[in-house]
Parts: sequence; C-alpha cells; structure tokens
Amino acid sequence: MGDLKYTNLVIPNLDTLIDELLETARVAQGLTFEQMEKALADGKIFEMIEDTLPDFIINQHNHKYLDNWLGIFGRNQKKIIEEHSAMFLNYNLFVHSAHNLFDRLKELMNKKTVGIADLVRMTMLGTLCRMADEVGVLLSHGSTRTALAVYRSVYEHAVVGVFLMKQSNAVLYKKFADYGHKDTRKKADSLDNLSKYLNSRLLKLNADVTLITAQLS
Repeated sequence: MGDLKYTNLVIPNLDTLIDELLETARVAQGLTFEQMEKALADGKIFEMIEDTLPDFIINQHNHKYLDNWLGIFGRNQKKIIEEHSAMFLNYNLFVHSAHNLFDRLKELMNKKTVGIADLVRMTMLGTLCRMADEVGVLLSHGSTRTALAVYRSVYEHAVVGVFLMKQSNAVLYKKFADYGHKDTRKKADSLDNLSKYLNSRLLKLNADVTLITAQLS
C-alpha cells in the first residue's frame, strides 16, 4: 500500500489561494507571465508567502468567529457550573474570603513599615489567592488536568509558607526572598533575549519583502 497524501487539511483550497495571490501580484505590478516566472525562479516569493500567508488567512476572519467561540465557551462553562453548583459556590466563597483577607492586610500594611518576613508572607498569600482563582476558572471550563496541576502548585506554596512561619527565622525569609528575586530576573532576561531574537527576525523579513518588491517592480 502506497503512502497516502492529503492536501488542504488545514487551509481549504491552499493551492488555489496561492495562485490567486500570485496572479493579483502580477497584475498589480504590470508584469507579463514570462517576467513573473523569472521573478518566481529563485523561490524567495514563495518564502515570503509562507511567512505572510498565516496573517492573510487570519485577517479573513472577523469578530463573528470570536463571538461564536465565546458563545460555545460560555454555554459549556454555564452547564458545568450548574451541574456542580454546590462545589463552585463553596469553593468560590472560600477564595473570595481569602481575597478579602489579603486586601485588608495589604491596606493595613501600607500604613506602616514592615519587615522582610511580613513581605514574604503577604507575597505568598497573594500568589495563593491568584492561583486559587485560576483553579476555579479552569474547573469551570472543564480543564480538570490543568486545574489539578495548578492545585498541586498551590499546595506546594502553602507547605513552604507554613514551614517558613513555623521556623520564624529571619535568615530563611531572606534566602527565600533572594531566590525569588533571582528567579524573576532570570525570567526577565529570558523574555528580553526572546524579544531581541524576534526583532531581528522581523528586520530580516522586512528586508526580504523590500528585496522581492524591488524585483517585481
């Protein structure tokens, strides 16, 4: 049995779409078929199409697609919550209470000078509140596996927080805070490097587009 080959699985009528794009470009530039064939010979135009076609396809869709997606999402979420209303009510009331506690403590702490221990505890409480919110949202969307993964992280943070409070050691609090700063700095550097790489790729793409446009003129 020979290998099965399929076309147009992701983008319907892709070949026809590319042909139409090339013909539109040929007519717009006033090129003959022979001139267009010469421009296509080195394959750079096809590279440009490969880079720009996704944006072209996406732009063909309007907000009706997004509205339809949100409608389906909302109906699914409503059904899940209605079927487990008691669980969602109790869980969200608990999370809401934790948020209220965090906001009240933050309000009081803003009025006084606090030490590293209080800052660490407040930071962890804020993180726990945020992640607990994420668990509830994920469960309401039916994303149980991801919700359990986040819940595990909630548990780990809670264990670390309880350990720090039981030890009540200034050195431990400082080490924990220093580690958090280093981790944040590492993530920031990673994002900065990614941004520089993407900018360099964009500059190269712009240069290629300029070159191809000049060849078509």
